Amino acid sequence: AARTSAVVADAAATEADTLAALDPMIRLPLAELCFPVLRLRHPAEQGRVRETVNALIYADGMLTAFEYCLSRLLHRELYESVHHAPPWPVRRRTLAGSRDAVGTLLAVLADAGHTDPGAAARAFTAGLAQVIPEWQVGYFPPAQGVVALDAVWPALDGLAPPEKARLVAGLATVVGHDGEATVAEVELLRMICGVLHCPLPLPA
Repeated sequence: AARTSAVVADAAATEADTLAALDPMIRLPLAELCFPVLRLRHPAEQGRVRETVNALIYADGMLTAFEYCLSRLLHRELYESVHHAPPWPVRRRTLAGSRDAVGTLLAVLADAGHTDPGAAARAFTAGLAQVIPEWQVGYFPPAQGVVALDAVWPALDGLAPPEKARLVAGLATVVGHDGEATVAEVELLRMICGVLHCPLPLPA
């Protein structure tokens, strides 16, 4: 209400009550349906939307996977609508030259989708073997969780399309390793593909 108006805040609360009954898998795709409309707004208004969403996200002092995914997709979408370029400098990179970024990305995804550290480690190893088979490294999920992904985007967005495809295939391997896709895994995979400007993998 402080950033918009009481009318908008009340409308958001009403919509939230309705949306709470939806399947959680629908949340991120539904939010993305709003992006084309937001792209048409004035940059100053887009900035207020981003600020308001961030205020809502951090109001409880916590950051869920969904909140991270929504904030990063929204930021990338609105930034590129104004600047016609990603929010970071893109330099041509290779998977072999981006090992740390690949390891972080796979570890965060494995950690988000598995409560058992052993199962997460096995999923991580299987994904890594598909992306950089010659590299063997242990599974060490970053302590900061999904926020650690902020450091990987500049490197991985510079991959050539075939290498991006290999990376996404490895991510899909992590998600499907235990035969079950959690909401957090699906949301992260959707966000990763959106931020890296590549298509989602087809369901198995």
